[in-house]
Amino acid sequence: MNSTLISAIITAIASIFGVILGSYITLRKFKYERKDKYIFAALYKKLKAHQEAYNLSWDLPSVAHRSNGDDSHLKECEKWFRKNSLYLEPDAREPFYKVYGTAWIYKTYLDIWKETGNDTELKKAWEDITSAISIIEQNIVKPLIELDILRKEEYDYKGKKGDS
Repeated sequence: MNSTLISAIITAIASIFGVILGSYITLRKFKYERKDKYIFAALYKKLKAHQEAYNLSWDLPSVAHRSNGDDSHLKECEKWFRKNSLYLEPDAREPFYKVYGTAWIYKTYLDIWKETGNDTELKKAWEDITSAISIIEQNIVKPLIELDILRKEEYDYKGKKGDS
């Protein structure tokens, strides 16, 4: 009876240890999977914001030259910027803000040029509008590079670094 009791206690301890170990492994795996989902969701949102900023920027040169007073695209840019600016890299956020702001006042510079012949501000504004597109384009790859770095630094489920 004594050996049966000892055998039962050892079996119970081994079972409890197995449950604890299994729970730990499952919890650790869940933690990494959840972290991956959040990382990928955030990077997707950043990439999407950069693409949208790029698309909105492409229309700004033609919008700046509209003579009909239609500023709906500029209002769309402003609304979009308020909702998405934090997803943009600073190197893309600042040029986008500057370019749609410059597009708002471009017509004023155009009128000054027509009245005075001074095109200094007009040329600078046009340069700002057209150069922002390439700056935003260059920054679209940053979320992808960030994703690659995170994947290389991520730990596999055994606790050691891996490229998975």
